[in-house]
Amino acid sequence: MELKSITPVGELNLRIDLTSPKLNALSWKGKPMEVQLSPEKEARLHYFANQTGREAAQLVAEAVDRMLEYDARFIEAVEEGRAAARRGDLLEHAEVVARIEGMFQS
Repeated sequence: MELKSITPVGELNLRIDLTSPKLNALSWKGKPMEVQLSPEKEARLHYFANQTGREAAQLVAEAVDRMLEYDARFIEAVEEGRAAARRGDLLEHAEVVARIEGMFQS
């Protein structure tokens, strides 16, 4: 896999060659995507990549994968809640409070 990066002063422009199916999630219509990071985020990314022995592009791809999975689960949960509300399956305030308190006591 060929990875290309251009780093101007002050920010990271990460160009990713999306020939790998794992990295293809970062593609829009087969075109590479640029990710611009602040100098602080760039430094943290490179530090973590160095500490874990991985490439910065790999860490970015993994982070995007996790974010997409999280967002998909969140949207699904919201839709389940909306469907329950349409059916009239609602909880009283006291029940919501009791459930939340139970979560912190477990």
